Amino acid sequence: MENALDWVFQVLFGVGILFIISFGIIIMLLLQKKGSNRQKDD
Repeated sequence: MENALDWVFQVLFGVGILFIISFGIIIMLLLQKKGSNRQKDD
């Protein structure tokens, strides 16, 4: 049972890391698009 729980936690942990990384990349791309539009203000 403990091994099964460890496997589940490892899978959830891995998926969580991939989700955070992909989410961060999307945010960076959105910020870059907004930044390119706001260069006129600077």
